Amino acid sequence: RSWGISTEPATGASTVMSWTESSTSWASGAVALIPGGTPAPVSSCVGASPTWTCGPTYSDINNLTNSNDPPGFTRNDTVNVTAGDGTEDWSATLTLTKGVRIIGPGRDSLTIRMTGGSRAVSIAPDSAAIANDEVIQFTGLTIDLNDTLEQGVLVSGAADTGTKPFNNLLITDNRFKNSGQTNLVGNGVFYVTNQVRGLIANNLIDRPRYVFRYVQGGNHCAAWQNGYFSSTFGTSDSLFFENNTITWSSSVSGSFAGYTETGQNGRAVVRYNSW
Repeated sequence: RSWGISTEPATGASTVMSWTESSTSWASGAVALIPGGTPAPVSSCVGASPTWTCGPTYSDINNLTNSNDPPGFTRNDTVNVTAGDGTEDWSATLTLTKGVRIIGPGRDSLTIRMTGGSRAVSIAPDSAAIANDEVIQFTGLTIDLNDTLEQGVLVSGAADTGTKPFNNLLITDNRFKNSGQTNLVGNGVFYVTNQVRGLIANNLIDRPRYVFRYVQGGNHCAAWQNGYFSSTFGTSDSLFFENNTITWSSSVSGSFAGYTETGQNGRAVVRYNSW
């Protein structure tokens, strides 16, 4: 935690001093003043490119990765997320568009409970991430979808009519639980569209309806027919969904519990999972 105090309260000058609990030291210029001379909250994120450490709040992780707050975050950085008190509510979806590794403290150490948003995480690599084969990784967290959100992670890769896929997705060693049960269309703990390669593995998935769905952007057979990708099943030119464990600690409503699907250009290797 950090607090700030103006060094010139009479004039409202912007020079401030901040106290950081973890370092037990004062640092100048670490917080900003808002009208009235009161310091604005300070991000818990510390470090410098290529390695950062952040608390588990949505605002801290989102501000660092998407708003460069605190300054210095660059593509392909690693963000280590601390456990805090072991639970944290997120009211919005975390969107990742460039190379980044989000590394949690371990799925038994931190649970993120979703209280808003349309999904927990949206991975939508931009053109630079696709062109440069940047890695987007999400590892080591428990995500509680709170019996409401029907997608845990939405991955939107390269265009299915393009010449190069998004090659480096890593979603490993997490726990996803309590997905929403209402809708059929769009439901899936892992919902993947367009051209994506990589690995979704070693996740624990409890009380899902649809587990894994890989469907394309609507051009159906284009990615198989355009000549840029292998037409051989099971090669590295695929998304691998493997060694995941799917359980139901209590019953779920509706049909198709545990369902997986590929279609409309989706190419995946689904193996070594247990239900």
